[in-house]
Amino acid sequence: MGCGHFIPDSTLSVKNLVPLTAFWRTLDIHLNGTNVGEYGRLIASGDVNLSGGNLFPSAGFHPQAGQVYTIVEKTSPGLIANEFLGPEGTVTTVNGMPLRISYVGGDGNDVTLTVEATNTVNVQPTVSIIRPTNGAILAAPFGGTIQEGGACEKSEECLDTENPAVCLKIRPAGVTETPKTGVCKLAPRGRAGDPCFTTCVPGSLCGFGYSTENPNPVLTLCYEEDGLFCSSSGTEHRCARLPSTGDPCSSSDGCGSKLYCSQSSVCVARSSAGVACAAFGECAAGLSCVNGSCAAPSVANKKTCGGDYN
Repeated sequence: MGCGHFIPDSTLSVKNLVPLTAFWRTLDIHLNGTNVGEYGRLIASGDVNLSGGNLFPSAGFHPQAGQVYTIVEKTSPGLIANEFLGPEGTVTTVNGMPLRISYVGGDGNDVTLTVEATNTVNVQPTVSIIRPTNGAILAAPFGGTIQEGGACEKSEECLDTENPAVCLKIRPAGVTETPKTGVCKLAPRGRAGDPCFTTCVPGSLCGFGYSTENPNPVLTLCYEEDGLFCSSSGTEHRCARLPSTGDPCSSSDGCGSKLYCSQSSVCVARSSAGVACAAFGECAAGLSCVNGSCAAPSVANKKTCGGDYN
């Protein structure tokens, strides 16, 4: 652990993982095998706020479709502050296999890598759904067949309608282990002022799995396309107006997917490819801060780790 990099070779337990003033932290995950203990895994009991991350696959890492790797397990309440490996739902190819990144995996606030079938990436089958309010037909991603109220093990099994599906798992009080089965629920679309769970960014798959002791948790999503985001600036998360360029901000609350919170605590537009940067969060969606400028990310290897990005 040094030079701003955290490198768990198998399992590393920490409390708070946040950047010091003007000092950015990067999480490097080594993928040496598919079994627990053969790939990097960070367990955090407090806040997690990272500026970037890298995946280092070995030649012997051969993931299979459907496998899920939890690389950050957050045992405390609350979401991880930054999408340090790219926006929710980003797909990156590792040793020929596509891995989808999620920050709401596990019990709802873990970072997971899910191995996708190579013939299904970017090919979303759709199902036509009749809106009961006006009879309009909506083509939505087909995420499963289990209707609301049915038993589930993961959110992908639940049927999305006009709202994303959630596989909700209720734990008995004092129990930390996530139950194997839960119940399919639909995450409501929030309005300004509504209590919320997280923000749904355009182009992302917003269904999630969630484990909690609360029998009636808030599952509401705030949609950026509605001009809202899930703000954590108060005593509880609520849907609030999406910040504009120049608005005040805090690192914990953020500025939405198109802006970032600068060191002077104001919202600034994320930069396009080729523009100078100091940290991952300064770059637009799909880009990373590579050698001081925004560029398309690539899977880390010995060459890039040594500072050679050419």
